[in-house]
Amino acid sequence: MSHGYITNGTSQDGFGARLFREITTIAFTYYLKDKFNANLEYIHTPYTYEGFENFGWPEMVASRSYFDNHEPYNEVTREGYLNRAVLWENKLKYKGKTIIDINLNDFLMVTDYEYPLYSQLFHDISTHQTDNKLYIIRLGLRSNFDNNEFDANMVDWYFHKIKEKFLFIQPDVNNNLLIHIRRKDAIWDIHKSVRYLEDEYYLEILNALIPYKDQYNISIHTQRKNFDFTKYDGWNIIYDDEEQDYDLLIKMLQAKILIVGKSSLSMIAGYLNQKMVVFPPTITKGLDRFINKDQFINIHNKNLNI
Repeated sequence: MSHGYITNGTSQDGFGARLFREITTIAFTYYLKDKFNANLEYIHTPYTYEGFENFGWPEMVASRSYFDNHEPYNEVTREGYLNRAVLWENKLKYKGKTIIDINLNDFLMVTDYEYPLYSQLFHDISTHQTDNKLYIIRLGLRSNFDNNEFDANMVDWYFHKIKEKFLFIQPDVNNNLLIHIRRKDAIWDIHKSVRYLEDEYYLEILNALIPYKDQYNISIHTQRKNFDFTKYDGWNIIYDDEEQDYDLLIKMLQAKILIVGKSSLSMIAGYLNQKMVVFPPTITKGLDRFINKDQFINIHNKNLNI
């Protein structure tokens, strides 16, 4: 039986942003199948895949266009990026069909690189013309969620389906309260409010947690560069050069309580964390079950058990 495919595509983003795109694309595919009876399947594009470049899309290659270095490989270089991509893929453990399992020449490719993807996609669904087409979501669904064109809660609706495909998503019973703070590139960002959360935001949370220091295993995870550690004296700080980002991702999605920062890595961990998630004020759409800082502080000020 012939059908069409939807894939996450590639881009010059960090791995957190690419994982955000993958997770939401999987959920979107299941949504289309259930809502519109679409004859579509998700097919995975690995981080190391570079075959789209052969079809004239130079930006759709696995490379990093600006600084974001992580040991043991320099992520800025193409070789370093691909080496880190292997480490990420080994950690995420995707289970399912990938783009290398099909012959791209057998499919008509539709991508937001050069077409209005979603109008074409929904036209094809309504006219039953999705067979033998490959829809490449290169830029992701985040803006569609933010504009309420699609419901971000679909990630929750299809969480168990997502979990079946990504074996790194495993439950864990712990008492960890993890705080993620983005700092390295937030300071100089011309749109500072997009990436930056003031220290006072986190310090207010930490102040409410002082009576709970013995109840939770509290840790702050951040980038050493541009971080003013003097403001966080007395708290357990783990820097980005002390742990791998993919290991941090798993810690965040398994934490009993996750305080999300303004980064794609942090936000996708929040989407996948099935416990308590405190989501910051940001343009990125959170899920209905998330709580905000004030709600979190009120809960603890009332001495409620979580």
